[in-house]
Amino acid sequence: MKNASKPSKRLDLQGIRGLAILVVIAFHFYPEYCPNGYLGVDQFFVLSGFLMCMLLKRAENQSSCQLATIFYSRRFKRILPLYLLIILISMISLFLFFPDTAIETNQGSAIQALLFASNRPKTDDEDYFQALSMAVDVFTHTWSLSVEIQFYFLVPFIFLLATKISEKLQYSYYSIIVVINKDEIMDILDGSERRSFGRLDSVTENMTLDDAARLNIDWSAHDGKLLRVPTCEYETKSQMGWCKHKGLPGNGKYKIVIFGNSWAANHATMIYQECGEKAKVLLQGSAKGCEPLYPTKFSDSQDLTEKCKGNFTYFEERIRQEQPDYAFLLTRFFSIADPSNVSNIQDDPIYKIMKTQMLNFIKNIKYKLYILDALPRHHRKIFDIVPLLKNHTAPEKIDKLMIKPDNFEMARKRHAQLIKDCNLEIPEKCVLGPYLSVSFSILISLHASTYSIHVAANIRMLSPRRVRSHHWFPTMAARGACAALVMIFLLFVLISHTSNKSISSDSVVETRERMSNGLDEEGQGDAPVENNKNAGISDDTVSSLLERIKVLEDELSSMRTRMDDAENREGNNGIPDEMAVPLPTTKSFPSVRYRNEETRKRVLITGGAGFVGSHLVDKLMLDGHEIIALDNYFTGRKKNIEHWIGHPNFEMVHHDVVNPYFVEVDQIYHLASPASPPHYMYNPVKTIKTNTLGTINMLGLAKRVKATVLLASTSEVYGDPEVHPQPETYWGHVNTIGPRACYDEGKRVAESLMVAYNKQENVKIRIARIFNTFGPRMHMNDGRVVSNFIIQALQDKPITIYGNGTQTRSFQYVTDLVDGLIALMNSNYSLPVNIGNPEEHTIGEFATIIRDLVPGSTSEIVNQESQQDDPQQRRPDIRRAAEQIQWRPQVLMKDGLLKTIEYFRAEIDRNKRGGKPPPEPVRHGGLESRR
Repeated sequence: MKNASKPSKRLDLQGIRGLAILVVIAFHFYPEYCPNGYLGVDQFFVLSGFLMCMLLKRAENQSSCQLATIFYSRRFKRILPLYLLIILISMISLFLFFPDTAIETNQGSAIQALLFASNRPKTDDEDYFQALSMAVDVFTHTWSLSVEIQFYFLVPFIFLLATKISEKLQYSYYSIIVVINKDEIMDILDGSERRSFGRLDSVTENMTLDDAARLNIDWSAHDGKLLRVPTCEYETKSQMGWCKHKGLPGNGKYKIVIFGNSWAANHATMIYQECGEKAKVLLQGSAKGCEPLYPTKFSDSQDLTEKCKGNFTYFEERIRQEQPDYAFLLTRFFSIADPSNVSNIQDDPIYKIMKTQMLNFIKNIKYKLYILDALPRHHRKIFDIVPLLKNHTAPEKIDKLMIKPDNFEMARKRHAQLIKDCNLEIPEKCVLGPYLSVSFSILISLHASTYSIHVAANIRMLSPRRVRSHHWFPTMAARGACAALVMIFLLFVLISHTSNKSISSDSVVETRERMSNGLDEEGQGDAPVENNKNAGISDDTVSSLLERIKVLEDELSSMRTRMDDAENREGNNGIPDEMAVPLPTTKSFPSVRYRNEETRKRVLITGGAGFVGSHLVDKLMLDGHEIIALDNYFTGRKKNIEHWIGHPNFEMVHHDVVNPYFVEVDQIYHLASPASPPHYMYNPVKTIKTNTLGTINMLGLAKRVKATVLLASTSEVYGDPEVHPQPETYWGHVNTIGPRACYDEGKRVAESLMVAYNKQENVKIRIARIFNTFGPRMHMNDGRVVSNFIIQALQDKPITIYGNGTQTRSFQYVTDLVDGLIALMNSNYSLPVNIGNPEEHTIGEFATIIRDLVPGSTSEIVNQESQQDDPQQRRPDIRRAAEQIQWRPQVLMKDGLLKTIEYFRAEIDRNKRGGKPPPEPVRHGGLESRR
C-alpha cells in the first residue's frame, strides 16, 4: 500500500496567510470598510511565531551554533532576498516617478528599512495613517517586516537561554518575560492607550456648541499674545518684526525664512514644528498689515501706509541679506486684491509691482519660494455661528453669511499669474499653496478661523506635510499609488514562486555566475529544506528574473551617471539643472579647493574690497570657503575683487558697517576702516563711528549667529611709544586730542568693546594689532610712506622725508599679514596679538632702499619739516604670535618691495593710457602716513 504524498506546505497555515493578506489589502485601500486591518498584520506575527517555535523545537537537539545557523538560514532566506529587491525597486521608482523634494525623506527611510528599523517613528506624534495618505514615504509599509526581522533576531536567544534552564524553571522563566511586558499586555486587553494626553488647545472629542463658542472667544481674546512665538528670539520687543527660532536639532541643512504680515507670525509655530528638523536656520519676519509683494495702502491711516512702504523695501533688503534656501511668503491679502481697471493683467499696475518684487525675491532664494494663496475673509459675524447652528440653519447658508467674497478672486488671479511668470523666469522656482480647498467649508471654519483676522490652533490640519502632498506637489499621491500597485503586483508574483518552492543548488550557482551584482550571499547560500529538496524553479523563470534585475541595474547605473553629470555641471553642489540659477559661462575663475559642508566655512569680511581685505578674500576663496565681502567703497575698490564676482562661493555687498547687517556666517573678519591719515582724517567723526558703531554691529551679529569675530586693530594704539619694541602688554602713549586721535582712539574703543562682549556675552573674539603693511592694491595716493616713496622714485621726483629721517618703522608684506590673520582666527587665543615684521629701518634708509630698487631712478632724497605726533619708533614684539599662533613673517622686505614697485609701475602706465595725470604723493593737513 502506497503512502499518500505529504503536501509540501500546511494548507491551514496557507489559508490563514491568505486571509491575512486580504485583510491588510482591504485595510489599506478601503479603510472605512475594513478599519481593523491590523488584525491581518497580527495574523502574520502569529504565523511567524508558530513557525519560529516549530523550527526551534525541531533543532533543539543540535548545538547552539547549529541551531542558530539552521534557524537564521531558513527564516532569512525566505524574506531577505525579496525584501532587498523591494527596497531596490522602491529606490528606482523614487528617482523615476517622485519629485525631487521626496528624495531626501526616502533616502533616510531606506536606511531605516535596511537596518530593519522602519517601525520606529521619526517623531513622537507621527501618524501612520497620515503617512499612508500622503504617499511621500514609499517605505512606510516596511514597518511590519522590520518588526518580524527583529523577532527573528531575538527569539533564538530567548529559546537558547531557556534550554539551559531546567524544565521546572522554564515556566518561571517565561512567566518573568510575560511580567516584563505586563503593562503593554494589559493595555491591549483593556483597549486603552497608555500614552494618551489631553490636547493643549482644549479641544475634545465630545464638544458642545457652547464649548466651541467659549473656545472661540478665548482664542480671539488672546490672538495678539498667541502671535508671539515662544521658540523665537526677537530683535524687537514686539511680536511683529524679525526673529530667529531656537531649539533646532542642529543637523538641519537648509536656511528657511518665513515672512509676510501677521499671518507669518500666525503660521510660524506650525512651520517650526513641521520643518524645524530640516532647518539649520529658521528666520521669521512679519509686519502688521503690510504685504511683502505690494506696499499696502490704507485709506484711513496715512501712518500705516507709510510704514508699509518702508516694510515693502525692507522685506526685499532682508531677503537679499539672508540668502535663504527656502522661503514661505504668508500673507492675509489687502491691496493685492484691489480691483483692476485693465483687462490684461500684465498691464495691471499692482501686478507690475508684485512681479518686480517677486523677481527681487527669487534672485536671492536658492531653491524655492512658496506663496500662500489668498483665503476668503470672514465677517466678524463668525461669533453668530453657534446660534445659527442651534437654530438648524443649513451650513451652506451660514457659509454665505460668514464669507466676504469681495475681491478675493482678484488676489488669487494675481497670485496665479505671479507663479506662472516666476517659473518662466526660473523653472519650478515658485510654488503656490492653495488654502481654499481645505478652509472653505463651514465644518472646518468652526475650527480654522477664530474671527476675521487670524487662524486658530487647529491650523495643524494644514501642516506643510499635508499641504505638500495634496497641493504643492499635486501629482505625488497619484504617483505614490501607482508605485504601490506596482510593488504589490511584484510582491504577489515573487511570493508565488518563492513561498511554495525553493531554489535548487544548481540554480543558485547558475544565478551567481550570471549576475554581475548578486544579492547578499547570506540570503541565498544555504541548502533547501529537506522535504522540498527535489523541487526547483525552471530555467525560464530564473532567466526571466535575472533579465528583470539586469534591466533594473542598467536603469540605476544610467540614473547615477546622469546624477554625476548634473553634479559636475553644478560644481559639485548636487543641485539639479532645473533648480539652479544659470551662472555666466564666459568668465573663468581661479581654481579653488573643494570642501564639503562640514569643513567649508561661511565668512564675512568687512572692508573686503580694500587693500588688505581683498588679499584676505583671495586666500580664503582659494581655500574653498564661502565669502561675503562687505564694503562701502570709501577706500575699497571693486577692481580688487572683480576676478571673483560671479563665482558661486563669492558675494559682494555694498553696505556701510555703521548700519546693522544680518547674515548667517561662521567667522567675521572686521577690517572696515580707513587706515591712512588722509582717509581717516577726511571725516574724523565718521572714522570714529566706523570703529565704534561698526564694531558694535559686528559683535551683535557674532553674538546672534554664534560666530567668531576678528578685529583688525592697529599698532597706532601704542601712539608714540616709550617702550621698544612694543609688546601687547604695553598700554601706549597716545595724544587723545591730536590729529590722529580719531583713528587711534577709535581702535582702542573697538578693542574695549571686543573684550566686553567676550566677558559679558561670551562672544568668541580675536584681536590683531597690525603694523605697517605694504603690497599690491595699495592706493597710490593714500599718503602712506611706501606709496609716496615708490611714486616719487618711479617718476624721478624728489623723495620727501618729513623730519630728519631717523624715525624707525617695520614693514611687512601683505601676504604675511593675511597668513597671520587666518592663523589668529583659527586659534583659540582671545588676547591682542601683534602682527608685523620685526625687521626695523629708519625712514632715511627705507627711502634709499626704494630708490635703489627702482632701476634708473635719479630721485634725490630731501628733508622737510617734521609732522605733529609722528611716532619716533615703531617695531613689534612678535613673541606672542610665534608662541600662540605659530606665525612669523616669511617674505623678505626687498622681495615684497619689488612686487609692489611693479604693481605701481603698471598702475602709472594704465593711468597714462587712460589720459589721467600721474599720481602725486599725498600730504594731508601737514601729515604723511608712516604706516
